[in-house]
Amino acid sequence: MELNFNRTPILKFVLPFILGIISQEYLPGIYEGHFEFIVFIILYLLFSTICLRRYYTLVGLYWILFFFLTGGIHSRLTQLKFQKTHFSHFSESEMMILRVDETVELKNSTRCLSTVLYVGNDSLEFRRSTGQLMAYLSKESPTLSIGQCILVNYKFFLEKSNTNPHVFDYKEYLNNRGIYHRGHYKDEEVIFLNDLKRDNLSIKARRLREVCLDHFSYLLSNDNNIAVAAAMILGERKLLSDELYDAYTDTGAVHVLAVSGLHVGIVGGFIMLFFRLFSSRSVMMKITETLIIISSIWTFAFLTGLAAAVTRASIMFSLYFIGKGLMRKTSSINILSAAALLMLVHDPRYLYQAGFQFSFLALLGILTFYGPIYRTLLFKRAIFKYLWSAVAISISAQLLVSPLAIGYFHKLPTYFWLSGIFAVPAAYIILALGLISLILFFILEAENPILDLVGTILDFTITWFNKVIFFIQDLPFCSADNLWISPWSILLLYIGLLLLTLFIKSKASKYLIGLLICLILQVLTHNYENHLAWQKATLYVYDNYNGTVVDYMTSGKLYQYLPRPIEQRSVDFVTKNNRLYNRIESNASLTELDISKREALFNINGYLILIDPQKEDLRWSSSEPIDLIVLTENSVGSLYQLDKYYCPKKIVLDGTVKNKLWSYRRAAENLDLPIHITSIQGAYSMEI
Repeated sequence: MELNFNRTPILKFVLPFILGIISQEYLPGIYEGHFEFIVFIILYLLFSTICLRRYYTLVGLYWILFFFLTGGIHSRLTQLKFQKTHFSHFSESEMMILRVDETVELKNSTRCLSTVLYVGNDSLEFRRSTGQLMAYLSKESPTLSIGQCILVNYKFFLEKSNTNPHVFDYKEYLNNRGIYHRGHYKDEEVIFLNDLKRDNLSIKARRLREVCLDHFSYLLSNDNNIAVAAAMILGERKLLSDELYDAYTDTGAVHVLAVSGLHVGIVGGFIMLFFRLFSSRSVMMKITETLIIISSIWTFAFLTGLAAAVTRASIMFSLYFIGKGLMRKTSSINILSAAALLMLVHDPRYLYQAGFQFSFLALLGILTFYGPIYRTLLFKRAIFKYLWSAVAISISAQLLVSPLAIGYFHKLPTYFWLSGIFAVPAAYIILALGLISLILFFILEAENPILDLVGTILDFTITWFNKVIFFIQDLPFCSADNLWISPWSILLLYIGLLLLTLFIKSKASKYLIGLLICLILQVLTHNYENHLAWQKATLYVYDNYNGTVVDYMTSGKLYQYLPRPIEQRSVDFVTKNNRLYNRIESNASLTELDISKREALFNINGYLILIDPQKEDLRWSSSEPIDLIVLTENSVGSLYQLDKYYCPKKIVLDGTVKNKLWSYRRAAENLDLPIHITSIQGAYSMEI
């Protein structure tokens, strides 16, 4: 990969554009208070670059500043408050018409990703609107189809952040996809508009995807095979079981389950191979080939849902073939930068999506490190060349992805290089057979011996591939789990990787010295963070509506208290990341500390803490004030009784409290008693 900015001019501009987007996120005051002035500066820079064309250095600096400020302004203007047609701005409305884009069956409801088409007061006053809403409908509602329009009341609220420490924030995840609100609607609040249809390419693609999914359900023998085919060929991952997904994640082969550049490359490669069968290389044939390849790639991208990775790959392949058709020399890093710029111009929120980040980092790693890694070992036999090439690609992609993957998922596969040897050829075969079976399905009759033969081979291939993945997962030390890395450590690692790249390109020893310094700083930072975590003794009361969870952490030890049984999955969701952050090395129950005066009363470092008081706890009073009382939905006694018996200094209502919430709140105000409500204020923590 060539890093010279003169040969990769787009990179010189996309980096400031990205920094501008980030600056608006973390320094919004720069743009909020001086918006008109910044717009003036942008126009001035644009005008100056035209008038000062001879001063190349100054013009370059102007362009860099221009793209930086443009990135910040563009990111600001895509915020919700500037989307004037967004449905949330029509507060005088009483009703909304939604188009159902996607449905997911939950335990007690149906979650519908919907587009708001119209808002208004009656059929004569409806007006067009934009924006997406996450609607939750009752299980008793009629079966919804993709593209179905429904009329609901104009009521919704902002998505709520998960305020437990270090937990996955579903609100942020949705906001980065342009979804800010949710609404809950009962059966009587929903009217199905069967005569109203508003289809677009996305809806038609989803419907076609459902038809293809039914085809694979008929063709393949078991749920795991259907799930893998749906993910690899259609981009539909909702059928993957936890066990199957964990196997692909632990082995580092999960990238083949997400439709990405690999899959787009396979589709483009098949079409190019088809055209190689024709001997004619006329200009018209080249134009036809380019148009068909680009059209096929984007058709596949729309069919699979236009995820960030497949969008990136489709743009890159389109630019490559257009440049090739125009007889222009193409640069991989220029094309990669152009794809990033086009996607971020379309939607700056792409920058904060994990799929976007991993896709670009993986390809950038391959462009940077594959050549040097591959050249470290030379083989004569073709089979060894292929094996080493597959390993080199896996290592080079993993180098840039790993720090971020640890930051997001707190695990790192150790056999990614082994799974990569099988994953790429398996992806080729599965995708080829899957696409051939779909073509035959739409051309031939449903029951056809050729189609059945292709389906049998496809089923055998997926079964074999799944067995390989499960075998690798069963190998010792398959995955390094429960890892925690701070943003500062991630930044130091990426600075180190940049210095490694510069050293590989220039062989200058100063970059190697800088790399060693970065690694030393990262180790020192990580150890210092561990030391700080182990010095604290903290009690946490989590916001969890499924049950009460209380943690006491000190010196790398965890003492957990669950007043009532609760699913381990629910406990892990709200606590796991916080326990990793605090570098927990051992796990025990709070009752094992032998510090309890009564069943629910604990004396921790001199602090008296009563958790979930019951009837028997109201038969005695404490001679000393209770420092903290944790109340749940099942706690017995009013706040007045608890105040009379225990004189508490602080009351915490955990996430299970629903019916008694407002009565507790009024009583606390009357008693002038400090109260913390986790469902409103987030998880409660107290250093003791």
